[in-house]
Amino acid sequence: MTSRIGTIALNVLKSYARDKIFHVTLAIAVILVGFAYLLSTLASLQPYKLLLDFGFSAISLSGIAVSIFLGITAVTKEIQDKSIYTVLVKPIARYEYMIGKFLGCSLVVIIVHTIISSTLTLLVIALSLGAPDGLLACFYLMTLESLIVLAIAMFASVFSSIVLATSFTIGVFLIGRSSYFLNTFYERMQDSSLRPLMRFIYDVMPNLDRFNIREIVAYAKDYPDNHVLIASAYFLFTVGFFISLGSFFFSKRDLP
Repeated sequence: MTSRIGTIALNVLKSYARDKIFHVTLAIAVILVGFAYLLSTLASLQPYKLLLDFGFSAISLSGIAVSIFLGITAVTKEIQDKSIYTVLVKPIARYEYMIGKFLGCSLVVIIVHTIISSTLTLLVIALSLGAPDGLLACFYLMTLESLIVLAIAMFASVFSSIVLATSFTIGVFLIGRSSYFLNTFYERMQDSSLRPLMRFIYDVMPNLDRFNIREIVAYAKDYPDNHVLIASAYFLFTVGFFISLGSFFFSKRDLP
């Protein structure tokens, strides 16, 4: 089983390594980080924090965009061009196919994050101010967030069209990024009839705020020592849930 999953993952990595859209997206992301550096050199107040703010935003948004693209197209692309049948006729379970696809796409996402994060780190060093505490933890958590979005996108793509899957993924991402506001809104709601619905949305949707320490790092604030460990455990649970659910729906799908 391990060899079959590994083969699928490696084929995914090779496929997207040659994809022009992937190269263009990566180039744009690096340019955005460079633009952040340019803005910071022009700013008279707190150029260091400005660089980190814009740089973190560029990394996060680029990683999310790549994750949504990969997650939506990983399975649907092979279904549309019929190449999936050359894989499924072999002695491979559909859950193995899903896991292999996720791992391959994850490698691509990790490479994207590594390249852009390295670019920002070099620019921070270029300002001769030193890397802030928690910089690596921030990069790590942003990568985990992107991988969760990837898992959500793959889950959505196995039972809906590209448009619906993309809309669903973006919607879940936006709600996940708004978890803090949802909880605050729930606590301050006066309409008791809507409170259960708001609580349900808050409890069910992935809490992506757990992976956001960008402002904390940029402004040298403290965060709990076990924050990264708890976020990592939450990441494993969330990804496992969506990939398992996606594998279940995919196993029930009657391919044309």
